Amino acid sequence: SLYISLGFTYYYLDDREKSLDYFYRGLDMSETIYQQDKTYDLIGAKAIIYNNIGSIHLANDNFGTARANFLKALELNAQIKDEIREARIYNNLGIISRELSENNKAFEYYTKAIEISTRLNDMQGLAQTYNNLANYYHSINNPLKSIELLNKSIEISRETANLRSEKISTSILYSIYFSMGDYKNAFLTSRKEIALNENLLSQESAKQISKIEYRYNYEKLIK
Repeated sequence: SLYISLGFTYYYLDDREKSLDYFYRGLDMSETIYQQDKTYDLIGAKAIIYNNIGSIHLANDNFGTARANFLKALELNAQIKDEIREARIYNNLGIISRELSENNKAFEYYTKAIEISTRLNDMQGLAQTYNNLANYYHSINNPLKSIELLNKSIEISRETANLRSEKISTSILYSIYFSMGDYKNAFLTSRKEIALNENLLSQESAKQISKIEYRYNYEKLIK
């Protein structure tokens, strides 16, 4: 629906408050559309909206509200069997559990996400979960397992040309080497991170220009 599209638009423009507003409106509108057209995929639409609402609350560190929305999305998603989204939801639930020091739950969610992503050959999802699982192992004082997972994530990110994911992995890897007192590897990793930051800065500048153009054209359209 239009509200869902506007929710995505404002999310892209980094306006989380407006994005949330339109996603909540989208929930109500989805019900209205379904009452008028029973062929409308109400369950799929609501699963997407709850997942996006959860993502915004997670970004705002509202962990309880984020979890509630992800669990709703997960329940709805089970009915339409979108396994890629299911893996993403498990990954996000793992992040919340780790933030709340619920380590057993976090590990369970991450494991489910990895199982699904591996089976579906979803490399982007797999790299993301490896990063988060590495953070989990670092938090329970198992740096060697963290390093193993981060190197797996870096390998995937390079194969898929995902600079942002590689940068995240490299940043975590630097922190682990430094905390271990392995200053040689910390230094070498920091050099790689600087190079990745420079490449990303170039990409981000292009994206920022694109956002400004998008907002300008969008505001002209609605005037």
